[in-house]
Amino acid sequence: VSLGPDHDVRLAEEAAILDKLRHPRIVRFEAKLVIAGRLCVLMSVAGQSLQRDLADHGTPSLDYASRYGLDLLGALAHLEEKDVLHRDIKPANMGVGAVGKRSQSLTLFDFSLAGIPLTDVGVGTAAYRDPYLAQRGHWDAAADRYSAAVTLHELVTGQRPAVDAGGAVTLSAERFDPSVRAALVAFFTSAFAADVAARHATAEIMRRDWERAFEAEHAAGLPEEDVPAPSPLIDAQIAAIAPTTPIQALPLTNRAKNALDRAGFLCVDDLRDLPQNRLSAMRGVGRLVAKDILDFRDRWLRLVQTTAPAAEPAFFPGYRGADLMVQIALTTVPASATAALVDAGLRNLAQLAAAAKSQVVALATRHGFEPARLTAALAHEHEAAQARNQPTTIDAWIEALIPARKKKHQHARALYGLEGKHVPSVRALATELKVTPAGIYIAIGKSRLEWAQHPAIADLVDEVHGLLDGAGGALTLAAAGDELLTRIAHGDGADQAGAAQALVRIVAELDKDQPDGVRFVRLAGDAPWLVRREDLEAPLEQLGTAADELAAREILAGPAEAHRALADLVKDTALAELPADRLVRLAAAASARAAASSRLELYPRAMAATRALELSAAILPGAIKEGKLRELVTARYPDAAPLPARPGLDELVASLGLQYVPATAEYARATSDGRSSLHTSLSSYTRMATLPSRGPEIEARKVAIHEFDDQVRVCLERRALLVLGVSADRAADAELALAKRFGLQPQSFDRLFLAELERLMKVDRVQESVVYNADALGITEEPWARLTKLAKRTAKAVAASVLPPQAPLLLTQPGLVDRYGLVDFLRAMIESARTDAAEAILLLVPGHEGGVPRIGQTIIPDLLPGQSTWIPRSWIGQQLEAPAASAG
Repeated sequence: VSLGPDHDVRLAEEAAILDKLRHPRIVRFEAKLVIAGRLCVLMSVAGQSLQRDLADHGTPSLDYASRYGLDLLGALAHLEEKDVLHRDIKPANMGVGAVGKRSQSLTLFDFSLAGIPLTDVGVGTAAYRDPYLAQRGHWDAAADRYSAAVTLHELVTGQRPAVDAGGAVTLSAERFDPSVRAALVAFFTSAFAADVAARHATAEIMRRDWERAFEAEHAAGLPEEDVPAPSPLIDAQIAAIAPTTPIQALPLTNRAKNALDRAGFLCVDDLRDLPQNRLSAMRGVGRLVAKDILDFRDRWLRLVQTTAPAAEPAFFPGYRGADLMVQIALTTVPASATAALVDAGLRNLAQLAAAAKSQVVALATRHGFEPARLTAALAHEHEAAQARNQPTTIDAWIEALIPARKKKHQHARALYGLEGKHVPSVRALATELKVTPAGIYIAIGKSRLEWAQHPAIADLVDEVHGLLDGAGGALTLAAAGDELLTRIAHGDGADQAGAAQALVRIVAELDKDQPDGVRFVRLAGDAPWLVRREDLEAPLEQLGTAADELAAREILAGPAEAHRALADLVKDTALAELPADRLVRLAAAASARAAASSRLELYPRAMAATRALELSAAILPGAIKEGKLRELVTARYPDAAPLPARPGLDELVASLGLQYVPATAEYARATSDGRSSLHTSLSSYTRMATLPSRGPEIEARKVAIHEFDDQVRVCLERRALLVLGVSADRAADAELALAKRFGLQPQSFDRLFLAELERLMKVDRVQESVVYNADALGITEEPWARLTKLAKRTAKAVAASVLPPQAPLLLTQPGLVDRYGLVDFLRAMIESARTDAAEAILLLVPGHEGGVPRIGQTIIPDLLPGQSTWIPRSWIGQQLEAPAASAG
C-alpha cells in the first residue's frame, strides 16, 4: 500500500517490473488497485521472511539449505534473462513456506529499488552490498550475485561473512557442514572474489555450482568424471548392519544423515522407535529426505535378525508440568542448546520429557551442556506448575479462580456447569438451591471481585478475546470452550471441556460492564452463546433461520450456494469477513435443526441414515469393510441418524451396488463378465442435442456449473488428478466441451492402446487373426490368458509414453481398461499424479450417473474422496453454446 501520493510512482514502477516477471520463485504480480484513495499492488503469498525463520530456528539442514539456494539463484537467473536488477537481495526480502502441493520453498520479493538509477550505488542494505561496487561506478548483475552469496553464507552458517576495510571477505568455513565444507569453500571463494572476472559469470553458473556443492560424490572431493555410479545395497548387506552402527556410516544421503545427526540420533538402533510423524517435526527434513530415512529404517528392521530391545526409558518419565516452549523454560542452558533441541523436534517440555534418554544425553554432549540442567528445569515445572500465580493449564486456572474447596464459589460453580452436566439459568438455579435470584447475583458479584484481583487474569481475558475475534465475534459456549482448549494446556479428562467453558463464562462476567467486552447471551432454543458485540445477536438469529431453510430443502444446497445465501445476510456486519467454512458452521450452530457436513452442506440434524448413505455414495470404494463404511458416512454427516445394524445395513448398501461378501466380511461390487468388446469403439458416441432448461431449476444448474468449473480449474492449477464421470450419451460432447473450455487436447486411451498393440504384434510377429480370435472367444477360453498378458505389456508401454504428463492430460475412451482388466495402468496413472513432475490428469469415464465413476465394471483403485466428480449436463450444454474461452 502506497504511503502517499509521493510514493505512487515508485510503487507503480515496482508493479510494472513484477508484471513482466514469470518465475515460480519470484513473487507474482496480481493486480493494481486503489483502496481508500491509496495505490495498492496485490501480489501472491511469499511466506514468512527468511530473516525471521533464521532468527527463530537457526540454520536449516543441508536438505533445505540446498533447496533454498537453488530457489534463490534460479530466481536470480530469471532476473538476468529479463535484464532486471533487484538491488536489495537479503534474507528479509525472501519468504519461505509451502504453497499448494509443492514442498517448502523460497520466494524473492520487494522490488522497490529495481527502478532506481544504476549510478546510485548507495542504495540497498550495506551489509549485503558488494564492497567493490563503488569502484565500478554503477550497479550491475555481479552486485546482485554478491548479495545473493552473502545471503547463502548466512543461510548455511547463521552469520554474514566478515569483511575488512579493503573489502576482503573471511569465510566462517568451520560452520559449514563437514560433508560439504570443501565444496562450499570453493563456491564462496569464487562468489566473493575482488575481481568480477574471477566470480561466477552468471547466476545460472552460480546455481549449478551450488547444486554440485551439495552432491554427495562431489562433497567427497572426487572429480565429477571419476565418480563411479553407486551400487544399491543387497539385502545381505543391509542385514549385516549392526544396531550400534553410527548414523554417519549408514547408506543414507548426506542430507538424511545431517538431519538425523542434528536431531541427536547416534546409531541405527535409535531409529527403531522413531515415530513417522516425528520426522515432520524435525527442522529441515523434507519429504524426500524423510522417505529416504523411513525406507531404510523399514528395510533394516525387516532384514535384521536381532530381537528388538524393549523401548528405552523416557528422559523424564511421568512429567505433568506446564507444556512450555523450551526457549522459554530452559533459561539455565545456552541458547545454542535450546536451538539444538528445537531442531531435533523437541520443541516443548512435554516432548523433551518423553524423548529417549540416550537421544537427549547425546544432544547435550554434542552441544556442551549438562543433561542435569534439563532434568532440573523439568522437575521444577513438574512440581510447581499448579502452585504458581501464573496458571498454565485449564485445571490450574480452575484451581486458581473457582476451586471446589472454597464455599463462596459454590453458586458460580453450579451456574457455570462445574457441579453438574447442564448449564442452568439463574432463575432455575435459584429454584434448585431454594434461594432468591438476587442471592445468586450477589454471590457471583463477590466471586467477580476476587477474579479481577488475580495477577494473571489479563492473560485469560486476552485469550478469550482472541478466540472470539478470530471467529468473527461469535461462538457457542461449547465452541468457545473447545477453542480455549487449543490455546491452553489441559489434561485428558472428560471434564476439561466443561472447565474451559466455565473459564469463558468467568471472562464474560468480568467483561459485562465493558463496551467492547464479551457478552453471554441465549439465542434461539435457549442455546448459550458468547458474542463480542450486542449487535451480532440479530444476524446470528437470521443465520440460524436461513440454515434451517437450506437444510430443509429436498435437494441439499451445495457449499457455494449455501455460503452465498448466508454471506448476503451478514454483508454489513462484523461476520462478513468470516471464511466460508466458519460462516456455514456458525449458521448451523445458530439454527434449531440444521447441521454442517464435512463438505459444508447444510443438512437436517438426525437426517435419515438412508439419505446419509446415499449422499456418501461417491466416496465409497469398490470394496469396503463395515466399520470403515460407518466411519466414512459418520465423518461426512456426523449429526445424521446412525446406520442400522446388519442385516438391515446390507439392504441399504445394496441400493448402491455393493453386496455383502461373508468370505471377506466386506461390501463389494459385482465382478466383470466375459463379453467381448475389442471391436466396440467408444468413439461412436451418439451426440445429443441440449435439452431445454426448466425454469424452477435454473439457479441449481448455475450453482452446479460454477462448482464443476471451479473444481476442474483447481485440479489444473494444483496439477492433480480428477476422474470425470459423464453419462455415456454425452461423452463425446463432454470431450469437446472440456477441450474448448480449458484448452486441452484429448487423447483416447483406446486409440493409444490399439496403436501400441499393433506395434507389438509386428515386433513379436503375432498374426492379427490370432489376437482377434482370442478376444472373440472371451475370458472363459484358454487363449484369453495369453491375450491379457499381451494387453498388460501394451498398457505398460502406453503408460511409459504418456506418464508423467508434461502438459495437462485429458485421457478419454478408456473402455479397453475394463475389457482386459488393466488396473496396473490405473495405478500407474494415480501414482504419477502424486509426483511433482506431473501436470494435471483428467480421466473422462462414460457410465451411468451416480456413485464413484468406474470404467465398466472396473473400479479405479486408490481413488481418494475429492478425486472424482460427475460432469453436469448443464455445464456441457453451456460450453458447447458459448464461444471458446481461455483456461488462464
